[in-house]
Amino acid sequence: MEEKTCTKCGATKQVTEFQPNKRYRDGYVSWCKTCMAQYQRKWGRESVDKRRAISERYKQKHPDKFLACHERYCVDNPDKRNAKNAVMHAVAKGTLPRISTRVCIVCGKQAENYHHWSYAPEHWLDVIPVCVQCHHMIHTGEISIENRLG
Repeated sequence: MEEKTCTKCGATKQVTEFQPNKRYRDGYVSWCKTCMAQYQRKWGRESVDKRRAISERYKQKHPDKFLACHERYCVDNPDKRNAKNAVMHAVAKGTLPRISTRVCIVCGKQAENYHHWSYAPEHWLDVIPVCVQCHHMIHTGEISIENRLG
């Protein structure tokens, strides 16, 4: 099996630990999968506004693709869609406070999303306010919020 040295961490690893890419002389990217994943997570946390702008440009440039993707998501995830709609209707009726009036329970910044513990119908309104960065870290397992609630 071939080996390659990661230019980020300096470790020598099997080539299966590198993403294939025809643009590189040896056919693999120069950073190992572990280093690339760490970089992408860090960039994602630190570049929320930039990610939103990229997403918005894509959405405007390719409205048909965006709509098809959104419709496919709704069909593939009916419980998530219904839970989100239940929260939206509860906010509109005044049952839940607007997210703009809440702070993130993890970091204390302005909350931007409600996080669902479960997508089962009986838990659709069991939500907690979180900022985008903390919400992402909850879903990726980087932070746990069970011990932060009392």
